[in-house]
Amino acid sequence: MGDKKDYWDDPIMAAKRIAFKDVYMPEDLKGKIEIYIKKNGAVAIRNIKMEKITGKELRKLGFKKELEESTEDKYHYYTYDVDDDCLLISNANNERVDGGYEVTFFEFNDLKFCDLNDLKKLVKLLKKASNG
Repeated sequence: MGDKKDYWDDPIMAAKRIAFKDVYMPEDLKGKIEIYIKKNGAVAIRNIKMEKITGKELRKLGFKKELEESTEDKYHYYTYDVDDDCLLISNANNERVDGGYEVTFFEFNDLKFCDLNDLKKLVKLLKKASNG
């Protein structure tokens, strides 16, 4: 077998590795595409397949379905409690984005989870932390 080439030893490759990190990525594409360097030094882009978060998956993860009924509308959302405190909350079923739920921390709704795999990792960490 031949020796593996260290691409940091190649000045052109090193420059490309550094430069591609400064590529502007529109907010709506973050989390949907990935920029990487091919072995030949070319900068490439690939789509990241995100798994939508469904109500069924939320229930499997331990979320509780919360029903709301007003005079005008009926809707539901999901919550995830740790030590009897609501920690995670989904958007309502009538506010789903591209057919999937978004999950946020109850107190910090700017931190959104839209990918099922990321949410699974978060719940696993929360369970581990709360069990000591």
